[in-house]
Amino acid sequence: MFSRFVGRSGAKAISTKELILQSAVEIIVESGFSTFSAASVARRAGLSTGALFANFKNRAELVGEMCRYLFDKLEKEFVNVGIDTESSPEEKVELLIDAVFSIYSDERMKSALELYGACRTDNELRKILASINNERSPHHVALAEAIIGAPQITSEQIEEFVHLVIFAVQGMALDFLAGANPRVEEMLHNYLVRLGREIVRSTP
Repeated sequence: MFSRFVGRSGAKAISTKELILQSAVEIIVESGFSTFSAASVARRAGLSTGALFANFKNRAELVGEMCRYLFDKLEKEFVNVGIDTESSPEEKVELLIDAVFSIYSDERMKSALELYGACRTDNELRKILASINNERSPHHVALAEAIIGAPQITSEQIEEFVHLVIFAVQGMALDFLAGANPRVEEMLHNYLVRLGREIVRSTP
């Protein structure tokens, strides 16, 4: 369970909105999206549903903000680990791929992936996830471009490679929810690393 306080001395309570978002993430991690409701989130946060809806106008907004909160948290954890600026572009490509695999191995991300399956029959959820994907896609490309730091690689090449990596790892992670062969992860990882290194090496 996430810590609900920040600071070690004179602990300061987090905002009500963040408390609700943390509680929402905890529910999908522990029980899946099938048990997710405004009432269950309010209960977990120790609030009334009225207090919850004072911060989110409806369930759709709550789900959308929960996804943004979770994805931002995972990304910040990755960025805080850092990648050695002295590493070569080839090494940075591999470290970047390692980070993507690590993020999609996280239980919180696995839980969030359940939402993608649920949106098949939930039009409102589909619209929310499409909006979030459209928001985050250019950011992911810009982040990868800044990390790899290889001026000889075009923005178009970075964009194509980033989308390939994310979609491939997302598909693998979804397959793993059904009990896929772990060897697939190693094979996919090694292939993407070889491809990424080849792109860096072969670009003039």
